[in-house]
Amino acid sequence: MKENRVIRKLKYYRLSQFSKEGGIGMPIVRIDLWKGREKEKKRELIEKITSAVVDAIGCPIEAVHVIINEVEKDNWGIGGTPASVKFPDK
Repeated sequence: MKENRVIRKLKYYRLSQFSKEGGIGMPIVRIDLWKGREKEKKRELIEKITSAVVDAIGCPIEAVHVIINEVEKDNWGIGGTPASVKFPDK
């Protein structure tokens, strides 16, 4: 239990230092996708996006947040038409 608290404090310290020294805070990447992708594909996307952000701005990997928002095609419009109509499932 004590070891977990120490690890959490160290992670918080690293993130806090990045925010204070860099003055830019934690990067957050939001991705909107149509619902239905496999868990493994989403996990791979999160890993690759995180790696790209770390490489691009030099932040600690722990600072990067990736949020995937899955949207039903009925709730996504393209050119005035629902995506479910424009791109029906096969």
